[in-house]
Amino acid sequence: MLGGLVTVRATPRSARRAHPEPGEPDARRTTRLARTVTYGLCGGLLLLGIAQVEIWPLSAFRLFSGVRGPEATSWQVVVVDSDGSERLLDLAGMPDRVGLPHHLLPRLVDASPAVREEVLETYVEAAGAGTSAVRVRVYRVVSRTSTEPDVANIQLSRHVAYEVGLP
Repeated sequence: MLGGLVTVRATPRSARRAHPEPGEPDARRTTRLARTVTYGLCGGLLLLGIAQVEIWPLSAFRLFSGVRGPEATSWQVVVVDSDGSERLLDLAGMPDRVGLPHHLLPRLVDASPAVREEVLETYVEAAGAGTSAVRVRVYRVVSRTSTEPDVANIQLSRHVAYEVGLP
């Protein structure tokens, strides 16, 4: 009708709701579940950070947690040939089965000789440098860090932390 009043009965959008109103049993259950999951995840992350446990894909937040002062400590692994010459091992390309050298090498200072030998033999084997090597030395290097982009760090000290004979 052109001039008359047309009444259309449609269900308003507010009446067609997919979620229950607050206070209904399903809404309370959903809210409780969401809070439980949220608190559980936050608590789990907090515990991993405190315990410093690395469980993939969660982290102990070590990337930015270390204090960076004017001096830095690094570790060098060298193989010693039968003539006494030393060759530095490239630890950057170590496979995952070997472990992260910057986390593992400091821990070996207090480890038993058998554990040191096992880890260092694995490093030498992974680097492919064991053909003429008779010993492996691990050096603890302390350097003064530079804040300038074009200035290299200055090595302050370098001493043998531990040494292992190869079979």
